[in-house]
Amino acid sequence: MVKITVIGYNQLAVLSSLSRKNIAIKSLRRIDAKNMSFFVREKDNDKTQKTLRRFNCEITVEKFGIVSKVKSGLKRFGCLIGIVIAMVPFIHFSGRILKVEVTGNVRTDDKIVLSALGSVGIKVGSEKNVDLEKAVDTLVEMDEFVAASAKVSGCLLSVEVVESTVVEGKQEGDSVVSLYDCEITGVSVESGTALVKPGDRVPFGKTLIEGVEYSTAGEPLRAVKASGSVYGLVSFSYDTIKPIKYPRLKENKTSTLIYVFGKRIFGKQVSGKKVERTTSRLWSVFPLYAVRETSFVTEFVDVTADEAVAESVKEAITVLAIKHCSASYKVVTNYTEKQGYICINVQIQAEISVGGIR
Repeated sequence: MVKITVIGYNQLAVLSSLSRKNIAIKSLRRIDAKNMSFFVREKDNDKTQKTLRRFNCEITVEKFGIVSKVKSGLKRFGCLIGIVIAMVPFIHFSGRILKVEVTGNVRTDDKIVLSALGSVGIKVGSEKNVDLEKAVDTLVEMDEFVAASAKVSGCLLSVEVVESTVVEGKQEGDSVVSLYDCEITGVSVESGTALVKPGDRVPFGKTLIEGVEYSTAGEPLRAVKASGSVYGLVSFSYDTIKPIKYPRLKENKTSTLIYVFGKRIFGKQVSGKKVERTTSRLWSVFPLYAVRETSFVTEFVDVTADEAVAESVKEAITVLAIKHCSASYKVVTNYTEKQGYICINVQIQAEISVGGIR
């Protein structure tokens, strides 16, 4: 059914015209000389509205019943389905790797690297939350590489490899390579040949201890499994932004209310953006409850630069896992203040073990 409200002074003429057009009217209600309402069948709705427009009156249409609700629901459902269908490709591909980029491979073809990654389920179209550690382990287990790293940026998987060096006429032994860009502070060789000394600056992937032994004349004698410890100074950088004024909730008002059968009989409710309520039953055999309400307001607390820097240093130490360092570390901080914020850079220099054995 459709409810039609008519505002106009030609009520009798309107009703007469509708009757002549065989439009059945139900539940007619004449509110006053200017206002009336009635119901018509939904199939007569268009014809009724067309007739009423001839009398220059104002009309309001309300649809009732299951059919109208179903039609309206179907329209909304259709729009929702359309939005979902449009979003599916975006959601699907935004969470996947769309490109794999390989660098550092001079002698080894990209296809070999991609094939190795594919063997552990990492390829174009894979989800971004892939096991990068497993990918790196797979690559360094290959004879072609002594080190590798991998990271996901957006939908791009970047893979960097360090190829094995070849000793002519000899089978290459394992090497110790640098896991960081660093400055060497100490080298202890158990087997193989050290290629760096304290004070040298080396990039990621640089061979530190070569799996080859040489004669006094500098000629390669034999391949061995490189073994030893290499330490270096590694710099970690951490950037963050802190507000100069920090929002904090402050207790404002407190009130105790008494309820019986769900109706409040004592106390005044508090209001605010955040209200905490604690309810306790006063009588186990009777629905008598006490409710304690506490409202909070937001206040802004000034934060000094020293406080913001100290908090950032703690975050940096946690994020960069400096707790795993074998020696003490040095912290250098820089900050600038602009437009209500403090931009902070934390540089942490630590002496750690930088060598990795393939």
